[in-house]
Amino acid sequence: MYTKMYKNLSEQVEKILIPYARFNQMMAKNVEELTGLSLASMQARCDIGNAHLHALGEVKDLSSLAAFNAQQLESLLALSRRCVEDCSQFTEIARAFRADIEMLMTENAARSRTGS
Repeated sequence: MYTKMYKNLSEQVEKILIPYARFNQMMAKNVEELTGLSLASMQARCDIGNAHLHALGEVKDLSSLAAFNAQQLESLLALSRRCVEDCSQFTEIARAFRADIEMLMTENAARSRTGS
């Protein structure tokens, strides 16, 4: 009697917890992707800034100042391109996460309607 009751309770708890476990897995994957992207983005920005500082250290006369100013524009363009790339990657991660959550909700709604 207790064995059957324990088995039924265990099955019910498992059915309840499966969606939470899947949600937690999705959330962990999403956080991991966002963290990786953020770190890569920060590294790229640091590299651009360091290159800019090294170039500034090379300014010794008027011609090198003119070259530095031209390079500064290129650095700003590279930075803006990187920002656009980062935004599109963040958007893609958000879209994928939303699609995963919607799929999970649809499956849970179907499961609750069928009672299994």
